Amino acid sequence: MFAVDNTKAKNDSIKNSIKNDLKLGYAYYAKSNHKEGLALFQRAYKNSKILKDEKLEALSLFNMANLIGSEGESEQSIIYFKQVIQIADKMNLNSLKSKTLNNLGVAYFKLNAFDKALNCFQENIRISKIINKPYGASLLNIGEIYFNKKNYKEALKYYDLTMDLENKTSNRKYSMAILYYNYAQVYYQLKESKKALEYAKKSLDEAVNFNVISQKIDPANLLRNIYKEKKDFKNAIAMGDIVIAAKDSMKMMNAKEQISELKISHRLELEEQKRYFQQKEKKQKEKLENALLLEKKNRENRIQYTGIFIFIFLLFLFTAVGFTKNIPVKYIEGLMFFNFLLFFKFLFLFVDPLISPYPILNTPLFTLFVNVILGLLVIPIHAFLESKLKRLSIKKES
Repeated sequence: MFAVDNTKAKNDSIKNSIKNDLKLGYAYYAKSNHKEGLALFQRAYKNSKILKDEKLEALSLFNMANLIGSEGESEQSIIYFKQVIQIADKMNLNSLKSKTLNNLGVAYFKLNAFDKALNCFQENIRISKIINKPYGASLLNIGEIYFNKKNYKEALKYYDLTMDLENKTSNRKYSMAILYYNYAQVYYQLKESKKALEYAKKSLDEAVNFNVISQKIDPANLLRNIYKEKKDFKNAIAMGDIVIAAKDSMKMMNAKEQISELKISHRLELEEQKRYFQQKEKKQKEKLENALLLEKKNRENRIQYTGIFIFIFLLFLFTAVGFTKNIPVKYIEGLMFFNFLLFFKFLFLFVDPLISPYPILNTPLFTLFVNVILGLLVIPIHAFLESKLKRLSIKKES
């Protein structure tokens, strides 16, 4: 029998499980089912620690930080993001580090720690330029910092930089709706209603084009306020209707998502039950196989013990007969000593499997103690039999 090392297969299985948990957890997170998503990210993190895979550990922490940060737990998300950056520095994961820095900056921003947020966004831009990754989000976020500081000139500067970067990108993203809305907010604060109206309309158009319902609400609200100020109540009412319709659509979407999540949850429960019973059946099968192997080994050991015992018995018999024959006594005594030496080792072989399963007993000191006990048992038996056989030999000679 050869022992099979299934460590690699087991590790591969754990790694696949982690990746599946991260993928499914992100799906739940995207659908705003944060409870299920967080549970999956936490399980992925726990298994990555068991596997000692720091990259998967960092990805798990990254997703956990994003999720809890979206629920307002910015302080805890900052702790996780910092742990991700430590691992990224250690493993030279610059792409992950740059994304983490941007999100860490957002977490600081939510706590009004604008200077720390600014440092994170600037570091993200520096690294992103080196590794040739997009950094428009950080430029936009820096503009947000200056907007909140009421430094509208600097805010417009960074919005312009973001716009230049987006215009160089062939695939324009729905984030343009956010950028246009930010322009509109700045101009609205600067009392430039004409430009505010222009960019608010662009923001709403982008949201409509990409069918991002949540991004229709802010520009429509801003347009409603601008139209009210202009006494254009017809358009103000129209914008108000867009806001109401968007909010109603979001409620319906949330209801559909909840139903979908229930279906997914039910399917996952069934899969989990199936996996549980498969694992249980596998363990029972392995337990049965191990029991059969153990029984086979014990049967082989019993046969060997029996053979050794028969051999020692025959050797004792031969020695006893030797005392009745014309064989020198010194040879018979040597044979008698050899017999008991074998008998002593036989006893030790018999006792050893009884103590080896217990680590506290399976030590050199205890093994020596067992040898001494067996020796003390064998010596008087040896002396008794030897004296009997010698007397038998003396009677025969007389």
